[in-house]
Amino acid sequence: MYYEKTNDKRALMMTNYIRYGTNNPKEILLLRYGFEFEDIEWLANYIVSIDENEIIFSENISELDKEQYDIIKRYVA
Repeated sequence: MYYEKTNDKRALMMTNYIRYGTNNPKEILLLRYGFEFEDIEWLANYIVSIDENEIIFSENISELDKEQYDIIKRYVA
């Protein structure tokens, strides 16, 4: 509410830290998609772009082991 009244970007940053534990937009979207912090560390390297509508993975996802691929397979086209 404070951000809406003042447009103070620091308030928005603080909200992100409280809600998501980060202020990185890519990490926030990955968390919103349901990924865990531990997975975000390795997963971020395989994402070309991400938004509210889709995740686009790099062609390098073929390098992932079965356990890692199982985590992302529902989002792979």
